[in-house]
Amino acid sequence: PVAVRVHAEMSSMAPASGEGLQYLCTKYSSLITRLREEVLARQRAEAEVQLLEKRLSDEAATWQAERLGLEKERRCLREELASLKAARREVEDQAAAASRQLSDRCDRLQEACAEEVQKSRRVLDQAAAGSETLL
Repeated sequence: PVAVRVHAEMSSMAPASGEGLQYLCTKYSSLITRLREEVLARQRAEAEVQLLEKRLSDEAATWQAERLGLEKERRCLREELASLKAARREVEDQAAAASRQLSDRCDRLQEACAEEVQKSRRVLDQAAAGSETLL
């Protein structure tokens, strides 16, 4: 009697068990589909991340090359500026030396001119004195 009752219960549960199995299979299939979609989405996201990392790396390399070029140009400009400052100092020194020479020459010419004026006055004075004695 117990075996018959268990068998009867099992028979009555078979359709319900079949529905449960169908539900589980559907649920499992749905989960597998969702998992596949998430794996694909993750793969797309990882591919996009790799692409963005590559672009970032390329951009960083471009900026680095640009920075190195600008640093080289800046170094050259600083060297040129230093050279121009040195040349300007040299020209200023030469101009100052030429100015001193011209000033010294002007002083000598003024002294010579003053001496000539004095000589001329003496000659004129002597000429005047000589003409007075003749008269």
